[in-house]
Amino acid sequence: IDPDYLQLILADDGYRRIPFENDLVTGDVVVYRDERGAVSHVGLVTDVKADLRGARWEISVLSQWGQDGEYFHRVDDVSPRLGKPAEYWTDRV
Repeated sequence: IDPDYLQLILADDGYRRIPFENDLVTGDVVVYRDERGAVSHVGLVTDVKADLRGARWEISVLSQWGQDGEYFHRVDDVSPRLGKPAEYWTDRV
């Protein structure tokens, strides 16, 4: 997805923002933003598990890294140039 069109696509497809990670399910979208706040990367949530010992959520994502192909990875395991996970979106009702 071209970051320039992301907000238009989310709005046209009826996506709404998810305020809390504990509301995530497989198929939701994660949006990464760079240090300027610009959309820099997008991924698809593939798994969400509670890490009770770490008191956090383990979120797995599928995303494309440039020309290198698609990869399954932890939500925070991306190159710094791809930004940081900033928001989540869903098309669930």
